[in-house]
Formats: sequence, structure tokens, C-alpha cells
Amino acid sequence: MRKLFLFTIAVAIGLVACDKKSEMLNNNTDSSVRSKAPVSNNIRYFNSYEELSEEIDRVNAMSFDDLVAYEAELDFNSFGKLADMAYAEVAQYQDEYENIEDVKGAIAQHSEYLQLIKDEQDEYLVATKLYRSGTKYIVNGERMYQVQDTLIKILENAIIEAHIEHYETLLKINEGNVGAYVENNPVGILITIFCLKCPFNSCTCNGHNPPSGSYIGKERTNYEEELIKVDGKYRYHKLIVKVKMDPVGGKNEKTLYIFDTRRKGITNGAYWAYGMDVFFDLSASFGKTSHPNGGGNLLATSSPVDRYGTARTSGCGLCWTTHKGNFLETNTSPPYHLEERNNVFVTTRGYARCYAHGVEIKVPFDYN
Repeated sequence: MRKLFLFTIAVAIGLVACDKKSEMLNNNTDSSVRSKAPVSNNIRYFNSYEELSEEIDRVNAMSFDDLVAYEAELDFNSFGKLADMAYAEVAQYQDEYENIEDVKGAIAQHSEYLQLIKDEQDEYLVATKLYRSGTKYIVNGERMYQVQDTLIKILENAIIEAHIEHYETLLKINEGNVGAYVENNPVGILITIFCLKCPFNSCTCNGHNPPSGSYIGKERTNYEEELIKVDGKYRYHKLIVKVKMDPVGGKNEKTLYIFDTRRKGITNGAYWAYGMDVFFDLSASFGKTSHPNGGGNLLATSSPVDRYGTARTSGCGLCWTTHKGNFLETNTSPPYHLEERNNVFVTTRGYARCYAHGVEIKVPFDYN
């Protein structure tokens, strides 16, 4: 198997060059990366959550080449961009990996950015880390961004918010130890735990139990797949559609429509990204429960969030179409789980479809 050194060397050179430029960054106050008082040079700074929301929409709508050019102008390296580069390096050999152990070995060389997961259908999926987060192209290498004097750190299983004075502490928190920080409840650091991969309340998140009571849905997922013969070989092709509420800090979260197109490796059994055009017409509406654990009645329903059109998934399989964040009222004391925030999905309607080698793959939505 070929060695996968090129990406590591390229990134190392790029980051060294970025460090050499860092002394000049404080003199430039025009960019949102360095305006006001960012706690670190290579961090995105935003004056408000509205400004953050607009930037999430902007970068998620870019092609990868446009994103690279845009970040070069900002003198910035997002975690998402670096993760996509690592994915491309590994994925180019996807049909040379003979089994899942070969895939694991390739991913291990980029373990900071890549992961092998089992999805909702118990299938192996090669994905970037933070692949479901709408802020993956906002966070820096430490997975942080700043809104005024608040730092927000995004993990696979948590969002962490703190005043800039806690910057050094946030640098130390990761997926492996966030549970310990939740139990110790550090003053001034708010940790919201995700438990979205777990069925209802049957799991723990890093040793921290979800609340009792009804599960409050923060994500809807549907998928369809087709077995298609291409060049004499059969492959499964899959379209995965997620509608989710993605917290971005404070009491704000964004509605994300995430389209993920995949195909299975010939011999290794893992699903890999496969760029396709996705046609969609989706709507979602939301409500609030009178009790943060979901035990109360539904209070109100918001106006539906409608999205329709065509999107092109990237070389990492994903594309987003987003909506300005919904304001959340939080009724519990920190630390709390995502499920304890009392915004909930009420209905999701519509469909998404794509065509792989002329074969339609259609994903319907009809959730009450």
C-alpha cells in the first residue's frame, strides 16, 4: 500500500508559514479573524451571533477551492478544511484497501482529523471529525471561535462556552476528558453534552447520564441506498439526509439540512464520500415544551423552515443548506444536556433525491 506522507508534510509546511506571519496579524483590524480583541491570532472573531450565523451560511455554501482561497485571504486554517484535505489524501486509495483493517491503518495516520464510525444502519463510514457540525469551517485547529468575549469550543459530543479568561483551560478539554470536566463543574465554563448517537435515554455520554423523561429530538435522519452495477462491479450507493438543530453558542442554534452522498468500497466494506447533485424540497417546524426534560405539553409551533433547490456534495460527501438560528430558552442550571434545551422538532416534511449513474435514490421525509 502506498504511504500517505504528502498531506502531513504539506500541512506542516503551511502551519509553519502561518506561524511566521502571525506577528503581522494584530496590525490588521479589518478581518473578522483579528478585529476587536481575539484571544488568539488564528481564531475567528465575531461581533454577534447573527454575524456568526451569516458566516456559517457563507462558508458552507463555498466549493472547496473557493474555501481555500477565502481562508488564504484571512490567513486562517479552519479545522474543516484541514480535515477535508486529510480525507482526500486517504480516499484517493479507497479501492486499494483490501479490508477494514487497511482502512483503519490509513485513518490512523490522520487521527486528528479522520474517524471510522458505525452509522445508524451499523455500517462503517469513513468521515472527518466534526463532519456533522455546521461550524467545522469556522473553528480553528483547536476547534474554537470567539463571539465578543465568549469562546466556543466544538467537540464531537459537546459544545463548551466560556469567557476568554478560560482560554488555557479550554485548550485542555477534548472528547476523552470532557466527562471529567462535567463532573467537576468548573466555575465559568458551560458544557452542553450531545447524546445524539444514542437511542433515546439508553446510553451515557462519557460517563454522564442523560436526563430522565422523554427524549427531545434534535435530529431527523433518513436514508436510502441502491445497488448499482458500474464497470462490471456492483456497489451500494447511499443518500443520507439529516435535519438537525446545531448549537452555535449562547442560546442560539442553527437549523441544518445536511446531505451526505456515499458509495461502498469494492473490497473493504466501508462507505466513502461520493460527490453528487442532490435535489431537495424540505420543511421543518419547531415547538417548545413546558418542561426542559420533555415531560410537559407542547407550547407553540414556529413557522416552518422551508428549503428547496439543488446542492452539490463535496469530496467529503457533505453539503449543507442552513437557516438563521432559532433562539433557545434554557431552563436548567449548567452543566446540562442538549436534550434539556426545550426546542423540539414538531414536523419534518419533503424529500431529497440524487442520481447515481442514472439510477434515482430518493429519501422521503414525513415525521410528525
